[in-house]
Amino acid sequence: MAANIHQLPWMVMGDFNIIRNDSERRGGQPRLALAMEEFNDWVGACGLLDMPFCGNSFSWCNGHSGRSRQWARLDRCFLNTAALDIFPDAKLEYLSRTSSDHAPMSIFLENQFVSYGYPSFKFQQMWWNKHVFGRTEFHIAELEARIRGLEASLQSEYIKDVEDDLVVSQLELSV
Repeated sequence: MAANIHQLPWMVMGDFNIIRNDSERRGGQPRLALAMEEFNDWVGACGLLDMPFCGNSFSWCNGHSGRSRQWARLDRCFLNTAALDIFPDAKLEYLSRTSSDHAPMSIFLENQFVSYGYPSFKFQQMWWNKHVFGRTEFHIAELEARIRGLEASLQSEYIKDVEDDLVVSQLELSV
């Protein structure tokens, strides 16, 4: 099996609990270079590539407020070149994080060469869990309103905690 690992198409995804480089985090202390180096060596030894992603830049947040808040890209999907040949347009999307410290991920494996007709799966609106995923438009509008309120508060009186809340809210909106 080990001899075929680079020839067979495969992908692996999940929470790896490590970043590949320091640009994949915001806040907190710098990560150990050795840990990132070992992870990158493993990725290379397995012949894996990071699946391109869209959406949020970070997949995890520690949930703290103010300046102690940390963001990182701990969750990802890797695929090898054999899988990329089959799914050249594959991409990963990080959805909005709501009830967990990790963002849900969606993988799109659009393949222009293979068509199986119409999907047999029918989505039922009752399956949508609004408490977990919510309505992103509502969350964005809520954050924008919060930012306006915090900015107005800072116009009349400077309070460090309000400024920290503003920074966090702006960061959440940008992610």
